[in-house]
Amino acid sequence: MPYNLQASVARIGATLFFSLMATVGVFAQSDMTAEADEAFDRRGYFEAAREYVALYAKIKSDVKLKAYCAFQAGEAYRLHHKPEDATEWYDKAIGLKYGNKNSKVFLLYGDALRDQEAYDEA
Repeated sequence: MPYNLQASVARIGATLFFSLMATVGVFAQSDMTAEADEAFDRRGYFEAAREYVALYAKIKSDVKLKAYCAFQAGEAYRLHHKPEDATEWYDKAIGLKYGNKNSKVFLLYGDALRDQEAYDEA
């Protein structure tokens, strides 16, 4: 086999391998939050908030997943009309750099502060 062809096949194989590994990681993440996501999707915000908070406490090393759970808990509390709790969880998501992935967290944090009439902080 010519060297160029062999190198191309090796690159394609490596690309497929890493793509597959990334996909497996995404499915593992969604399995962990599946119940909470399902509750959130069916508008069971109180139940979803409890699930996300419980997951947040369990997660030790996956910062991205922990930030996602904090943001989703904030969203569930906001939609359940609990701005004090929403503010707490948005603040945790911001502390975990979730704003780098989803800048909407800053707007929602400000809105939750405004709902509490904390205008200076908002």
